[in-house]
Amino acid sequence: MCPFLGLRAFSRADAKLFFGRRKETLEALAKLGDLSQTNPDRLEAGATSAYHRWLQIDGNSGAGKSSLVAAGMLPLIEQGWLWARTGFAQWKILKPMLPSDKPVTQLAECIEHSFIPDERRSERDIGMRAQRLRESAEALALYLRGQKQDKTAFLLVIDQFEELFTFSEEAERKQFDALIADALQDSACPLFLLSTVRGDFLDRYELLPRLGEIYNSRCNRHTLLTISQTGLREVIDGPAQLAGLDVSEVREAILRDARDETGALPLVENALHTLWQQRKGQPRLSGKL
Repeated sequence: MCPFLGLRAFSRADAKLFFGRRKETLEALAKLGDLSQTNPDRLEAGATSAYHRWLQIDGNSGAGKSSLVAAGMLPLIEQGWLWARTGFAQWKILKPMLPSDKPVTQLAECIEHSFIPDERRSERDIGMRAQRLRESAEALALYLRGQKQDKTAFLLVIDQFEELFTFSEEAERKQFDALIADALQDSACPLFLLSTVRGDFLDRYELLPRLGEIYNSRCNRHTLLTISQTGLREVIDGPAQLAGLDVSEVREAILRDARDETGALPLVENALHTLWQQRKGQPRLSGKL
């Protein structure tokens, strides 16, 4: 199996192949929950302005925001890394969603798939769930409050958050805005939000009046910068070592071509994937880039 993903974003299943962003992963995780690091047994979600239940990962296109969340942050959250900051030892990570043109419908699908397992898929009713979400701004919070368990928090991942500004229908966007904002401010609803957004859309939050009201006080931000040369070296060497590949012939050429290049990460992954396909069964990568 090829250890390089090419242009495909990393998923949670690809965590073992995710290299080069450990520092950024840990820095981002440190921005969720209580920043004062008080006794986790006494924490209450949303109790103070220093407690952040919404973390936004922003950066340029190609920086690797989606991969950082899926393959970097989520596996560590599942392992309990956020207990000391949030007071929650267990996490139910909901099915990731993209807003698209109908974000309320996408949220309904997320809920139905996250809380009704595949063996009971016939019980899923996305249409009915969407209708309930459209009827009340409190619908999401009320549903999650009914599903909560002791010491377990819910984590919603919204990838490509900018679709709310570019694709979403106005009525859908307004209701989605109200649903998420209400849930994030409900101290009895243990919902946390991880969102990724392109940096060139950070001036659009006026289109989300409810979330905009709490953006500066309740949302913490982590800007994902272009990956460093050290990080790129790990991107090349880490998967190669797992696969028993010799990349010494191409490593320096790849690093040289990618130096100071915005969006270099997917280009490097794609180059490595192409060289893998051309290796003709040899345990090393070679060839001109």
